Amino acid sequence: VLSYSAKDYETALSAIERSLYLNPNSAQGYTGSGWVNAYAGRPLVAIDHFQRAMRLSPIDPEKGIALSGIGMSHLMLERFDEALRWGEQALREMPNYGSSHRVVIGALVGLQQLDEARAAAQRLLEAFPTYNLTLQRQINPWRDEAFAERYLAALRTAGVPE
Repeated sequence: VLSYSAKDYETALSAIERSLYLNPNSAQGYTGSGWVNAYAGRPLVAIDHFQRAMRLSPIDPEKGIALSGIGMSHLMLERFDEALRWGEQALREMPNYGSSHRVVIGALVGLQQLDEARAAAQRLLEAFPTYNLTLQRQINPWRDEAFAERYLAALRTAGVPE
């Protein structure tokens, strides 16, 4: 909440680091840390923490959240092939997790596979009919404004409505 909603990245990082210090074997803690670090513009740390979460809980029913986070972190790094691979795996694990759809869309646009990106955007909109770019701008959790703009541009290119 501190990073996603309040955009207080430093306090969020401090809180999640304290949480992991107190409970270093918490898969949920590492998944949360992965997202906090991604939002704060630290995708390499995020990838490491998501991977730790999956090692701690390899058959977690919410594994798709960590997989999506890895994909999003690769998207931030403009590693589109990797982002697509992780995003697709996340969708197989949790087909109704919106972030995974958006990772796949962003990766496909980055790879210039625009027909596939439009089809992925249609699947996102079928699952979440009220989702649009205005909503994404309102909930934008990204400290890295350049990434936030690339992310929005990719969604727009794929046909997500304003």
